Amino acid sequence: MHELPDAALHSVVCEVRPYRNVPGTWYGPWTWQPWLMEYVALAGGHLRVQGRDIEIGAFPRPVHTWYVYRPGVSYWHMSERPPRQIEHVWFYFDLRKACAPLSERPFTLLSDPEERLLPHVRAMWALRQSGEPGAEPVAAAHLQVILAEVARAARGGGAGLPGDPWRISAPGRGWSEESLLKRVDEAAGKLVASGNPPALDEVAAALGMSVSALAHGFRAKTGMTVMSRVRWLRVQEARRQLAEPGASLKQVAARLGFCSPFHLSKLFKDVSGQRVRDFVKQQRV
Repeated sequence: MHELPDAALHSVVCEVRPYRNVPGTWYGPWTWQPWLMEYVALAGGHLRVQGRDIEIGAFPRPVHTWYVYRPGVSYWHMSERPPRQIEHVWFYFDLRKACAPLSERPFTLLSDPEERLLPHVRAMWALRQSGEPGAEPVAAAHLQVILAEVARAARGGGAGLPGDPWRISAPGRGWSEESLLKRVDEAAGKLVASGNPPALDEVAAALGMSVSALAHGFRAKTGMTVMSRVRWLRVQEARRQLAEPGASLKQVAARLGFCSPFHLSKLFKDVSGQRVRDFVKQQRV
């Protein structure tokens, strides 16, 4: 049985009002001490993120996406749309103890095309506005559901970063996706662990599929490419090996077939959003 996250809700914003930012103008930096989850429903605009152990240059903000910022992380945003009425949705919270894997990350993207989290945030907003007796415990329960959904999305794979977000989905969805995902993980994972990261045609051959069928089928069912999953598997194996006592970046890079420790460091940060040295320091502690 999984332990429920221990979190405290701060303020909540969930209201429709004009979007007054000037298109093409960068706004920021915005930096907060509580955790922040912000929702963007409309396509258009760009985001930049920077913090003590993360730096992501400007990237397009995808539609129906949640952005999760750890305390102290700064961001800038720019809109490419003219001012209009939109729903502003975000909330702040504290994690009173570690909530893996979210608390290990400075920044996370969550795709929520079915808008499963929005009703909970709207409910928190309405409860806070009502001031009714007992409203706070119910609002806190909605926060628990949101964080539980985030944890479930993390277990579905993905880097949780631009181009490969975690995905919020309804229970019972994705069993066919999981089947193909599991097969790819098993086939590619063996090669990754042996130090021979596979190319797309090697994964297809291991599964008895054509390259085209695998590439299109995997993308259609999971929303990511096979090679992005291979990169994720390589970083997960690197994390496992780097956590071993006495492991060094140079040794792990050589064992896993990276051309250099720098190459491993770069992929590690791109996929996990965390620097290798920060991860190793956490393991040593």
